[in-house]
Amino acid sequence: MTRFLLWALAIVFIAFGGIALVDPSAMSGPPGLDSSAPGATTEVRALYGGLQIGLGVLLVWSALDPARWASGLLAYGLLLGAVGDCRFIGLLIEGHWTRFHLFALGFEWITAVLALVLWWRMRQGAAVPAGAPQTA
Repeated sequence: MTRFLLWALAIVFIAFGGIALVDPSAMSGPPGLDSSAPGATTEVRALYGGLQIGLGVLLVWSALDPARWASGLLAYGLLLGAVGDCRFIGLLIEGHWTRFHLFALGFEWITAVLALVLWWRMRQGAAVPAGAPQTA
């Protein structure tokens, strides 16, 4: 389950990051970002592209070695949990509840919680893969 999750999320984030890098408008349109301002596409490429590709590469690195699974799960859970929390706060402040934002929020929170539960289970020794170190 852990290896599958790390690989699946890595593919998703590398793919979406690549799309944002190549075609920023594809990533800025759905959430309603105005990417027509000078420098805005660079920002979309950097944050939507670079950050997502970087997270995807971190997840690949984690998935390749069971000893790194816990690190990947914890990093992902904390990062996407924070993204989801900030999205939720923004939705509460602005009141702009769209399908896109609700889907993104659900994805962020569900996958973050799943990653953190798996991480917690590994720390408790319940889901330690063969070859992975046990932590106290």
